[in-house]
Amino acid sequence: MPQINNIELRGSISHIDYTPTFYSSNLKKFNSIEQGLSKGSFVLEYSNTDQYSVSRWVSPKRTRSYPYARVYDTFSAGAGIKKVTIIPIIKDEGKSGDRDFLQFDTISMMSLLNVYVILTTYTTAEASSRHNKITKQQFDFEQINRELFNLSQFHSSAVHWNSKQISKYFELAMEALNVYQEISKATGVEMHSFDRGENKIYRMFENPGGFKTASRISAKQAQLTEANTTHASENITGEKGRLTIKNHLGGKYFLTSDEVELNYQNLSASLIEAKHTRLDPLPSNSDIKDGLLKMMLFSNLDKVFVDNMQFFPKAVLKLTSGCVSDESELNENKRRVCEKLRREAQINGFELRLLG
Repeated sequence: MPQINNIELRGSISHIDYTPTFYSSNLKKFNSIEQGLSKGSFVLEYSNTDQYSVSRWVSPKRTRSYPYARVYDTFSAGAGIKKVTIIPIIKDEGKSGDRDFLQFDTISMMSLLNVYVILTTYTTAEASSRHNKITKQQFDFEQINRELFNLSQFHSSAVHWNSKQISKYFELAMEALNVYQEISKATGVEMHSFDRGENKIYRMFENPGGFKTASRISAKQAQLTEANTTHASENITGEKGRLTIKNHLGGKYFLTSDEVELNYQNLSASLIEAKHTRLDPLPSNSDIKDGLLKMMLFSNLDKVFVDNMQFFPKAVLKLTSGCVSDESELNENKRRVCEKLRREAQINGFELRLLG
């Protein structure tokens, strides 16, 4: 068959069945959210009866600061502890930087993974000494603690909790825009347009389902951009894939597969997440865990279609290095990393391609 450029795939997921085993260290335990949020992921000993395995997002955008790796780490706390992730609904770095809005399908993806989302805002920041931006943004700890108390009284699934969080989006987003106006006055740093932000939020909610629709337009655009971009953290030898996944929760995810290999004889589709490092023996643990969260999704695909042809999906994690081509060149610690990855691949049914 002829090679397909930028392959478009459609897939579906009905449930997630995955056992994470790859961890760099045990999560530290804290008894206050203020202390814990100094870490990317941690265990919050909230009360004598409630513990939460918590991760935080620096930005609502999924491609910034390895949020997937942090969410992945929370699974190390075990099945009996609720997984919680704290996400800023908007992050504005100042007019010279980025402004990101939380997307519907980010919340839906967390629901699929049975992770409880707490939406929050930033409340304070400082002016950067090097750029015309703000830095050291701090979460609204009082609001987060209120939500943690509500969660301690909540006895249903992450799906139901997260739907309640979505119902708070409009109010929180407007609050965030107003807070950034105050931060601008306090720091002297100009923010992105309040009016444009307000119009964006109103458009999201002027019609039923508008938030979901607007988010998916943005996600689709991001997918197209990603599919046509090669990063230094990728070592790509095949064609990229644009993968749109639907699930039973109403979620629709516009993802990319760094490489796609279609086998028309056995009708298999290998969906490859590629992580590359130019100067180190192996990609960083954050890169690896980011890839493993993709394996949670790719390894649980029920089916995949290219055009109208069905393929059997096969998840692949590919790790390459610009300075090492064989495991025999790795030191003992790195070889242990490889063994831990092999164990996770074997348990969860995905293929691991290392170095060579």
